[in-house]
Amino acid sequence: MQYEGINTTQVLDPAVAGNNKFGAQAGDQFGYSMDIVDWDSDGCTDLLVGVPFEDLASGGRDHGMVHLIYGSPDGLGKGKVSENWTQDSDAAGFGDVAESRDNFGFSVAASRTAANQPYLLIGVPGEDTFGHWDTGLVHMLRGTMNYTLWVGDGIPGAAVADGRVGYPLNASAHDFVLSGRMASSATLRSSARRRCSAVRR
Repeated sequence: MQYEGINTTQVLDPAVAGNNKFGAQAGDQFGYSMDIVDWDSDGCTDLLVGVPFEDLASGGRDHGMVHLIYGSPDGLGKGKVSENWTQDSDAAGFGDVAESRDNFGFSVAASRTAANQPYLLIGVPGEDTFGHWDTGLVHMLRGTMNYTLWVGDGIPGAAVADGRVGYPLNASAHDFVLSGRMASSATLRSSARRRCSAVRR
């Protein structure tokens, strides 16, 4: 991966302290999903990395994790300490339970609003809701707020088993699209304005 203004290619190794809270594990698939945004508005592009098959210490498998690796004039991960989020990260306001096969971070998307405020979307397609399995949900972080969106609460429609909302995500110029594996989708208005990338991959 190349960072604008840095002439060397950076390798973000999940085994390096700071890039992955629990270190490298077989099958984690660090970097399965990625997007960019200047989250802290310091003029340096930051990298959002999904690790949907991360196994947590609580037992089980494929709970998932998301890392926010901050950019700096010296490159990615060379400045502020990276954020490491799981679905039960209270500090980030997720307020949920990290469960086996939720696949938190299966998809990620990021952009900025028309007011130039960054926001992040994190897909959790393996989440069970309303008594149905794998209906899925999406977390949206915007400023200090953390919104949880699922079918029947924030997303119109009725939850269906294996619907997997959050399977793909997209943040576009003025809205974002949440889709499920079963071809159900919702487009929500966000007044987002995408900024150019400083990361080439």
